[in-house]
Amino acid sequence: MTTVTNIVALLALTPATGDVVRVLGYHTPGDGGGGLFRWNGAAVGVPNGGTILGTIGTAGRWFRNLDIASEVDIRWFGARGDGVTDDTDAIQRCLDACPANGRVRIPPANQAPEGTEPRHYYLVSDGDDDGVCLRVARADITIQGTGDGFRRPNLRIFEAGKTILAFTGAARGNAVTGVGFVGDVYFDMKGLGTTSTGILFERSGGDANTLADVDSQIKTCLFQSLRHGILLYGRNVQIDDNAFIACCNGVRLAPLPNNDPAVNSKVTLRGIRITNNRFHICGFRLQNPILYSAPSVRYYYDPAVDGGVAEFSAIYVEPDWSGGGSASSTWLGPNLITDNFCDYSTRFYVGPANYGMISGNVVYQVVTNPADTDNPGAINLLTSPNEPHETGHWSVQGNSISVNGGQTEFEDGPAIWCDAAAGMIQGNTISSGGDGIAFGSQSRAVTVIGNLVQAVGQKSPNGSYASLRLAGADHIVTQNTMRQRSGTWADHAIVNAGTDVTIGTNHILPAHFREDLISTP
Repeated sequence: MTTVTNIVALLALTPATGDVVRVLGYHTPGDGGGGLFRWNGAAVGVPNGGTILGTIGTAGRWFRNLDIASEVDIRWFGARGDGVTDDTDAIQRCLDACPANGRVRIPPANQAPEGTEPRHYYLVSDGDDDGVCLRVARADITIQGTGDGFRRPNLRIFEAGKTILAFTGAARGNAVTGVGFVGDVYFDMKGLGTTSTGILFERSGGDANTLADVDSQIKTCLFQSLRHGILLYGRNVQIDDNAFIACCNGVRLAPLPNNDPAVNSKVTLRGIRITNNRFHICGFRLQNPILYSAPSVRYYYDPAVDGGVAEFSAIYVEPDWSGGGSASSTWLGPNLITDNFCDYSTRFYVGPANYGMISGNVVYQVVTNPADTDNPGAINLLTSPNEPHETGHWSVQGNSISVNGGQTEFEDGPAIWCDAAAGMIQGNTISSGGDGIAFGSQSRAVTVIGNLVQAVGQKSPNGSYASLRLAGADHIVTQNTMRQRSGTWADHAIVNAGTDVTIGTNHILPAHFREDLISTP
């Protein structure tokens, strides 16, 4: 059997039909791009640079011997993973060549050449200048990183304002697992420095009833230093066991117009399961998130400086769609957000509440917007701007929420902010720099039961805070425990500015409440 060092040497041979050649590497021996190739002198198929090699317009092709017919490897197409070479074209050709129901393997990136800084990632760019580096418009393929937990292969973009990987068109039933997506700014969020998106599930040619994300999965991936880790238009996606680090939005859900008249031209976000993920220093506009506690670092939202970044959050759901059709608004649910861990972030969830469950999440040392700005609260339950009071069938239960108190003078937002209707807040444990649970004027018919609210009002002894601040109408409050500890300054256990409110049996420990336990302004 003939042996050659690389693909260039293979293509320089003059073979006969049936010849088999061993190639030691794509560029150099041992780089993972080699393999066995068989020559077919009559073949005229389109070469793809990885599994089929040859010259267009000339008969004869080299065919790679595939150990597993349904799997391809990006190194077979020339990806280097040295952190220096642009691997976009090689990876895209591999994605395009993946067989139906197949798997694209992305191995750990190689170390850079000797004497240079190690770079364990594949560089990608937007060569077509269409805003997307890599695109999948096919159904039922899996993109799988094959490294262990310490050497996850990373795709890193070196341009601003681009998307690393987009699913669009006929993309259905796809999966991404074990891959890292790293933005154009590394742990440096000055201004709006993080401008890129990790994974985009895109609109499908304007047909709102043909979404690009049906029955897809994203698991055990890393999203780092991105404006949006995952930007999702549509429905039915499982987002599980991923890490989101230093992302303005870890997961952002964006509505689509729905052409089905049965839902009155509303938009649909449903069947989305966000489970078991870690969100770390997300939602920020920082000078240096690593030094979040440094006194010179501002890590809160200031509307005078930050403008629209009140929408930054670990999980953010766009509250409204304003294009075309009557009574257009976000129609959510049922969706599930459960068993996630979020720490040192600005807000955990912002979005409308409808047919969804937010449960079992640990939200630790988050910061929130002040109560008089947009989207206060670690968890923000919003109503629809176009159809107030039309939310319903939701629950927030079993979460542990600690709003950062005492580490910055600016912190006075609530742990849970509710401006939604017809839901339940149950069994949460809360401590907060401002109010524990606070309601907006649009809230209606919410049951607040069995929560432990303690140590609220940590910002300042001059603040007027409460364990529970009611507004809106028709709420039921019962079986909650409200207590304070030394060093916290809540005025009241309950402030009731709502109407038709039922306050049942609650357990209130009076120590460190400074005024009436229940106040009606």
